[in-house]
Amino acid sequence: MVIEKKQYQKLLNEFYIDSRTTLVSLEDVIGLTRQTISKMKTQLWENGILVGPAIILNPIVLDLTQYFMEIKTNPSEPEILNRIKKIREVQMIDGILGNYSLIVKFQVPSKNRFSAILKKIDSEIAESRFQSYKLIEIIEPFKIGGFIIKKMVKDQAISTKDQRILHILEKNHNYRKWELKEDSRLKLTQNEIKRIDDINLSRKIKKYKKREYIQNFTTRLDFQALKDKNLSKDFHAKYYVRIKPKKIGHYNSLANQLVHEKNIFELYRTGEDSGLLAIVRANGLEGFNTFIKNLYQNYDILNTHTTVSVESHLPEIGPPTLNAAKKVCNPLE
Repeated sequence: MVIEKKQYQKLLNEFYIDSRTTLVSLEDVIGLTRQTISKMKTQLWENGILVGPAIILNPIVLDLTQYFMEIKTNPSEPEILNRIKKIREVQMIDGILGNYSLIVKFQVPSKNRFSAILKKIDSEIAESRFQSYKLIEIIEPFKIGGFIIKKMVKDQAISTKDQRILHILEKNHNYRKWELKEDSRLKLTQNEIKRIDDINLSRKIKKYKKREYIQNFTTRLDFQALKDKNLSKDFHAKYYVRIKPKKIGHYNSLANQLVHEKNIFELYRTGEDSGLLAIVRANGLEGFNTFIKNLYQNYDILNTHTTVSVESHLPEIGPPTLNAAKKVCNPLE
């Protein structure tokens, strides 16, 4: 039996929307048997497209702080990039065009922890030929990985133990031992289970979801592999777009409108002059031009500044196709 490309796309979409989706429930959606769907999942895994399960934490509830850092590096010094990859709080690294060569996203539990990271980076950069970086602090997140962030009020302090467990779950994509069985739970290695003191993981995850610590269960994808296998023409190119509204007091209202744009994967309020930072994916330059024209035509925007990503150095959370993007941005459509 020949499996159509659109069936692979449907499977990726369903796992992205909820990685806990069972093979039984996928039979009707994809129109194939559980055994065939299991083989499809294995093929996506072996081809490096479906990298593993992931969770999106609610940074507002958990008091997590996010930063972006633009760094000048020398292509002849790849060890700097390799060391940055090993920092556990790093969530995204892109090679970019312009005055800087890398942009890195961090998510940290405290400013003290980020201070320690900065000291480490300072020592690494000091050994480089290009001793320069620019720091962008996030004031408020509006959208992460394609999902709109819920504006929840923190109801109680989170324990150190729970923070550690959430971090392990969030970083589970680093371990190539993922299996989506019929109960489709997030899997941990034996060493990880020992690190979290043999907890009842299912009960913990249920508690975290109820308290809104975990906002979404999703997957990490390798977008280059997705492109190479021709499984999505929607999001081949990636851009960092700084946006400035026509009126200085309209940042929040503009952000709350922009979260419904399907091409915007992530959206943050920053302290910069153009104080909205959007991570945008589009179908090449033509698709990006269409996105920008739509932006100026439909929203009160004064100007934008764009940085092009030329290479992603880590797997990412994001919609594999426009259908998935539309569903999570505008669930009522």
